[in-house]
Amino acid sequence: MIALTFMALALFVWSCQKEEAAANGFEKGGTLKNPSCAEDQPTSATVLELMENPDDGADTRINHILYHYAQAVRQAMENPTKRCELVNAMLAAGEEGVLSLKEYATTNTSFATALNEDIKESIGENNVYPRSVETGIDALVLDANWDANAYLRDKFEYESVKYEPVVHFVGGAKPCDLSKPWVVVIGTDVNDCDDVAGWRGNTEILMGEAEAASTGEIVIFVGVGRRGGAVIHSLEQDGKKLEFAEAPVSERENLDIDVTKHQIKKRF
Repeated sequence: MIALTFMALALFVWSCQKEEAAANGFEKGGTLKNPSCAEDQPTSATVLELMENPDDGADTRINHILYHYAQAVRQAMENPTKRCELVNAMLAAGEEGVLSLKEYATTNTSFATALNEDIKESIGENNVYPRSVETGIDALVLDANWDANAYLRDKFEYESVKYEPVVHFVGGAKPCDLSKPWVVVIGTDVNDCDDVAGWRGNTEILMGEAEAASTGEIVIFVGVGRRGGAVIHSLEQDGKKLEFAEAPVSERENLDIDVTKHQIKKRF
């Protein structure tokens, strides 16, 4: 249960990674403020800067891909029609609203077109993966026929395992209500408080577990699922990354978990 509690907000922690990132010069005048815990945390980084993991290039690639998808989801949420269509599709997907963006795009052609264009726009505007790594990306961004969604999904891989870009609710499923504000966050923790970074409308924010659980806002995670739709959780133990998929409550009744804590700097 400790592992499940630890992952309640930052569902897709790939590694105990962000201490070094936070200590490596995010004093560039960004907009993020107010970490959820009382520890002294640098808060001047932008969302994009917090996606960097200097110790793990593959993790950074995953985070950059999530950033591009999050930008596209933000654009969708700004449109009232697309917002309700997306939220309703998430509600139809089950209690946690886990929805594969690829599968949803196959059922909603207008969303698929917008998703692809918005991903291309984010790639063109930000000199991070794939633009800063792969060759020929600038030409592809200008190609009207380039399927950027399929391209990024094909690169959505960690340690030879293919994953699925998904969206899901945080703090419980909520019906579409155009009077409620909305938040889009990226599913990776960015500081010692286990906060995630994202946007409230167009304002960059940090959000902690307590706020996500109690807010009346519609909070949508853009994160990692296993191919086939399951949400992925991960836990570092003895230098190894242990992964487990989200299981329905009925399948957890007889679950017994033994946990050993390992402290790395300030974190366990």
